[in-house]
Formats: sequence, structure tokens, C-alpha cells
Amino acid sequence: MREKKNDLVRFKKDKSIPAPVFKGTGIVLKGPYEDQLKISNSPLPVSTITLVVDVMANGEVWEAIPIEFLERLRN
Repeated sequence: MREKKNDLVRFKKDKSIPAPVFKGTGIVLKGPYEDQLKISNSPLPVSTITLVVDVMANGEVWEAIPIEFLERLRN
């Protein structure tokens, strides 16, 4: 199921995912929405459109986190 506003989330424990931006649990503030993410800059710019959310964790707001990197916490 897709993450949505007010869901509690954390980074997936998967070796193929880059290092987590935040540690622990966060709450989704906005999203999901589409955003353009830059993958490469040289020799030609390469970007992709993906679903992202904004998350508040550890007292900071992290913008445009791809939802494929997150997992929703269930009660």
C-alpha cells in the first residue's frame, strides 16, 4: 500500500537502497506527489519522474523522498 499523509514511515532495510537520509521513524507531511529526480549530470543530464513524499523526522523536514525507499509502519 502506498504511503500517504500522516502515515508513520521508516527507511526499508534493503541493501539496494542508498544510505538513509534520516534514522528512526518519521511522519509523512505531504504526498505522494510526482517529482523529477536528477540521476546523472554528465555527459548528458538524466532524470526520472517518481512518486515522493515529504517526511518529518528527528525534528527536520526531508523533502522529496522516493516512496520506494520507505516502508509504512502498521499498528
